[in-house]
Amino acid sequence: MPKKTTAIETVAAVAPRVTKPKAPRKTAATEVTAAPRVKSVKHSKASVPVAVVEVSAPEVVAAAPVNATEQIAKIAYGYFEARGYQHGFAEQDWLRAEQEYLGRA
Repeated sequence: MPKKTTAIETVAAVAPRVTKPKAPRKTAATEVTAAPRVKSVKHSKASVPVAVVEVSAPEVVAAAPVNATEQIAKIAYGYFEARGYQHGFAEQDWLRAEQEYLGRA
């Protein structure tokens, strides 16, 4: 009894075989000029060059001005959060925050 063949097997038997073109051979000249490929690079902070700067006299750095209103608002919002975001006490929170801010200064 003859063996049953599929359409793919029939086409594969009839179709010519496709091959990849061969890569050119490496010579001494191409080996020297060709750079190796890098697949991945690992960076480390230790390999980064660090510049050394000498300061002859200590410099005075002025502190950035503090906006009191923003600081008080942050403290008041903290009280609002602590109360569970319950509305109706904004003025009390603000006055309490002002007292706390002035007590820190």
